[in-house]
Amino acid sequence: MSFAQHKTFPSASTTRSATDSNLEALTEKSETNSEASSLLPKRSQSASTIARLFSADRTSHAFHTIMASVSRSMSLFSFLIHILYPLTIIATCTVPSDFWCDHPTVTNQCASAQYCQNYKNNVYGRKINLTLYFETHCPDSQLFIVDRLYPRVINDSNMSKLVNMDFCPWGMAIRMDSKVCCKHKRDRTCEGNKLISCAMQYLTDRKLQMNYIYCFEGYVLLHLPIEYARDTCYKETGVVDSLQQMIRVCTDGNEDEDLLKRMQKNTESIFPKRHSLVPWIELNGRSLPEIQVYQLFLAEKLKIWANNNAGPHTQTSTATASKCRTPPDFWCDDDFITNECFDKGKCNAYRANTLGRPIKITVILSSHCKNSQQFVVDVLFSKVWQNKELRPLVSIHLLPW
Repeated sequence: MSFAQHKTFPSASTTRSATDSNLEALTEKSETNSEASSLLPKRSQSASTIARLFSADRTSHAFHTIMASVSRSMSLFSFLIHILYPLTIIATCTVPSDFWCDHPTVTNQCASAQYCQNYKNNVYGRKINLTLYFETHCPDSQLFIVDRLYPRVINDSNMSKLVNMDFCPWGMAIRMDSKVCCKHKRDRTCEGNKLISCAMQYLTDRKLQMNYIYCFEGYVLLHLPIEYARDTCYKETGVVDSLQQMIRVCTDGNEDEDLLKRMQKNTESIFPKRHSLVPWIELNGRSLPEIQVYQLFLAEKLKIWANNNAGPHTQTSTATASKCRTPPDFWCDDDFITNECFDKGKCNAYRANTLGRPIKITVILSSHCKNSQQFVVDVLFSKVWQNKELRPLVSIHLLPW
């Protein structure tokens, strides 16, 4: 039995979610309006933080709050309930940007086919580039890798075909007078970052590299010594003696410092928005706070984005051609992304159309379906209807079928 088939660590479901505290920290440093600072009950604090991220756009933030709640209850692909925005032809766009390129009617209302086709042409046949910026001894980084990223993306054979995964162990470290100062557990984090940097340098087999990082983070998550995690993971992932020796020479000499400088440079080059917490994900070379929201249901979103990469492929007019590879979800979140992918006037029009207006949601359900019952009780009633701040933002219609 292979390492990937049998190696598991304690589930984060019994602890704080990997995205709970880091998204809270993001909100504290965000420039967005904090008027929706506690939209959801304490048992779903990460979803509450998501709401705050989108507080400048009430339609968008309410939608993402609901979707975050769904992701905490069940997989987006496992429940049999559909949340539908009305697709009748109307004069103005009120559908969140996540869906602008998913249906011709919505595309014509909101984005225009040229922008969507340009994006689809640019991503056609290409894997999604995903980079994780993290610290080895940051609890949120550990939980995200062990509980979400590895089991749901890296170790999923179907997902691995869709994504080019890269890691950058530097995080919130700083360099003072040529000395590296790390944030979490200081010396241990710096040593862990060095070890993973050296492991990435010499474990050139990508599967072996991913398995080793997952294994190492799993053991340090359990508060075991670095040396124990290092040596145990050598054995469990099958790192041969010659590679172990190369990594040891790297960490004992000066090479690890050179590798850390590279990690520092890569982290400081994050664009267009710099990271303000870890873990932090970069998507196709673009970094935004709004992208971090999708840490909650990354695998599901990657599958949706990958569908665009599969086609169809047609010629784009030169008038709108660009290098845009950022999904439409984020086209109105940053001026650089807007200029690269879309149109600022259309973004402003969308905000004007949705400002202060509730989202109209129709839920198709079966009263005797377990998934329907769970969704209505755990999400719509408990997390939306009973919340006095979120309730005015939505208009919910139940349609038994």
